[in-house]
Amino acid sequence: MPNDESVVDMIPRDAANDSAAILRQAIEGKSAQEIATQRGLTLAEVNRALDVEAARMLGGEGTRRAIAAEAGRLDRLKQRLYETYMQTGDTNSASLYVKASERLASMLGWNHPAGHVVSVIGNLQEPQDNKTNTQRMLEAVRALKAEYPLKPG
Repeated sequence: MPNDESVVDMIPRDAANDSAAILRQAIEGKSAQEIATQRGLTLAEVNRALDVEAARMLGGEGTRRAIAAEAGRLDRLKQRLYETYMQTGDTNSASLYVKASERLASMLGWNHPAGHVVSVIGNLQEPQDNKTNTQRMLEAVRALKAEYPLKPG
């Protein structure tokens, strides 16, 4: 996968073809065709610009940047909530601090479950005797041998 800079370089940046602005218009509810008409672009150019923004935002580097920014915001929020609680004893600040901590832990994968328990509920049929043809033939041979024992000598 190309890095963010090479993805952005695929489309020349000008006023009509600003992929971030095109994405903002799509977020605001405009269709790709409406955006293309308004900007004097083809539908393919608008879709390519949206693809560039998606790759930038959702690619590995973009995702790491977004997570880092959100983690930083949550850390700042937690610090303020902690200070408010410690100075004033405001229990709402304490509750929000816990929620922000849980959100950060979820986002970073720190609170994954320790294990899983699977329960099977229902009536299971008794296992069937699934003998192979060889096993059936061997049983038949043994049964015949029992009927006609070999005579010594």
